[in-house]
Amino acid sequence: MALVFLLLLTQVGARLAGTAAFGWVEEAARYLFIWLVFLGSGFAVRRGGHILADILRPKSDHVLAKCWLIVLESIIVTVSLGMLWYGGWLTSVSSNTSMVSIEMSMAYRSAAVPVGAAIMLLMSLANIVALVGRMRRADPAEL
Repeated sequence: MALVFLLLLTQVGARLAGTAAFGWVEEAARYLFIWLVFLGSGFAVRRGGHILADILRPKSDHVLAKCWLIVLESIIVTVSLGMLWYGGWLTSVSSNTSMVSIEMSMAYRSAAVPVGAAIMLLMSLANIVALVGRMRRADPAEL
């Protein structure tokens, strides 16, 4: 995020100074932000910060609530698997084109989707393992 900020600050400073603006800065900042979003989505899954988990998350610590959380995490696993497959396809398709001003393969931009999906998948599976572990240690009276 700091790199995106510095790039855009440099671009604004160059425009205010009246010098030639860098043509590649906006594109680089845009693609860095795409990577930031997809990398951050995996860590949001680990903390339960996605909208699906936030809206439907029960406040109870009952066993049924934990089962519902496992269902929610399974939905995230399914979405992550779809994003992983589609992101891999998108990366392979876009490898033949290049970015406009940076002259790098668009596959570098598109690779953010499968990488972020893989992190989401791993974090969601870790959440499921943790929930199952808490259910095993639960008091039998809660059942």
